Amino acid sequence: MALHTLVYYGYFDLSFPRLHPGQKRCWKKSAKPNSAGDPVELPNQKFDGILFGFMEKAPKFFLIVKVDDLVLRAPVLFVGGRHGPAAPGPAWSKLDDDVAMNILVDAIVANPEYRDVLGERIRQLR
Repeated sequence: MALHTLVYYGYFDLSFPRLHPGQKRCWKKSAKPNSAGDPVELPNQKFDGILFGFMEKAPKFFLIVKVDDLVLRAPVLFVGGRHGPAAPGPAWSKLDDDVAMNILVDAIVANPEYRDVLGERIRQLR
């Protein structure tokens, strides 16, 4: 069983348009329009699984926007219990294989063009 993680990538309306592979900065709701953003807080503990990036969208909705370094064209609405804790926080969260599988399946449904690459991640979980 691998240790997967859910990492905060900022406020959706400010951060998603700027999101790209390798992105290490995020823009929180309070960010000024031309700011350089804040560093993404990556886990301070080793994990050997998938890094899922999520963003906040008002009012209190969360969207999964990244699978490792793949930016999802269509973000996945975060569903507490199915995709991790009831409501994710700014600190990274640990996820088990079952939760990672749920996120991957939902990401494929929302982004069928990524079926091959996300399907490979599913095969690695089995």
